[in-house]
Amino acid sequence: MKGLRLIKARKAVVFTYMEPVSAAIFGFLALGQQLTLQTLTGGLMIVSAGYLVGSR
Repeated sequence: MKGLRLIKARKAVVFTYMEPVSAAIFGFLALGQQLTLQTLTGGLMIVSAGYLVGSR
C-alpha cells in the first residue's frame, strides 16, 4: 500500500490489470495448468488495454 502512494492512480490501475495475466502464468508454471488460445488471447487483450491506459 505504501508503494501506491508513490505512483499515480492511473499507473496503479495498470498493475491491477496484470494480476489475471500473472495468475495464468503462475498456474502454468507452478500448477501445470494448460494455457489455451482463449487464455492467451485474453491475456494479450488485458496487457494491451493496460498499455493503452498507461500511455495516455
